[in-house]
Amino acid sequence: MGTIDMSEFDEANNHVQQLKVDRILDELDADRRDQLEVALQDIQYSAGAIARVLCGWGHECSADAVLSWRRKRR
Repeated sequence: MGTIDMSEFDEANNHVQQLKVDRILDELDADRRDQLEVALQDIQYSAGAIARVLCGWGHECSADAVLSWRRKRR
């Protein structure tokens, strides 16, 4: 069997994980966006805490989505 091209799956997987927090950032007003950006860069704020705040702000977000965003942005 030849090499399997998984690029479509890789792209779809990365797109969903990568863009979840980015999409939320795009939807926030300037003040909340600034708050979230600070929290995302500060490891004192756990991914779970950030996700809970985002859910409280009305956005569906998991700790895993925050962790994925952090891994890809560092």
